[in-house]
Amino acid sequence: MSRTSDTPLARLRDRRRDNVTVYTVLVLDALLWSFPLVTAVRASVAHGGFGNYLTVLTGEFNQLSLGRALANSLLIAALHAFLVCSVGAMAAYAFTKLVFPGRDTLDHLALIFLAVPAMALIVPVYWITGQLGLFNSALGVALPEAALTLPFAVLLLRNYADGIPHEMIEAARLDRAGHPRIFWHVFLPSARPALVNLARSPSCGPSRTSSSPR
Repeated sequence: MSRTSDTPLARLRDRRRDNVTVYTVLVLDALLWSFPLVTAVRASVAHGGFGNYLTVLTGEFNQLSLGRALANSLLIAALHAFLVCSVGAMAAYAFTKLVFPGRDTLDHLALIFLAVPAMALIVPVYWITGQLGLFNSALGVALPEAALTLPFAVLLLRNYADGIPHEMIEAARLDRAGHPRIFWHVFLPSARPALVNLARSPSCGPSRTSSSPR
């Protein structure tokens, strides 16, 4: 018998009665958790029908439409994730695969910023954003959020990069590949699981401390 078939879940699926019991419980749980959603949808269409959804999606409230707010949030989240993943990946590559003076010091400084609360940076971030002329723009929200998330990104990606075999980097260097090519063709494909996890994490979602630009 294979190793995977020795797991408790595999043994449950092998027995028909237990399999039916498990799926029955899952279906009942799904119905139970769907009750609040069904109740909310019924209440939303009780007066006005499904036209209420069209009104919310197309109308403007306080000079801001829901569709535009969603588009702003999507743009900010995309910029934020791109900045954090790209800069974090380059920092992880430098801290784990390159040797240069002060590498450990810079790595420790990046991790120290994890202890800095975001509320303590609101005033300087607001001043810098104004000096750069980024008010009322998606970049003005994404850049501060990316700066606050980068220490966590460096920690996550650096820990994952430690597990990437250094022999892969050495083999690419023997083939006369430079660091940009090694980073793009060797390091990034190997770090894809960590990058996907970082991009999907709540820390790379829409802004938590700033409102979306109009």
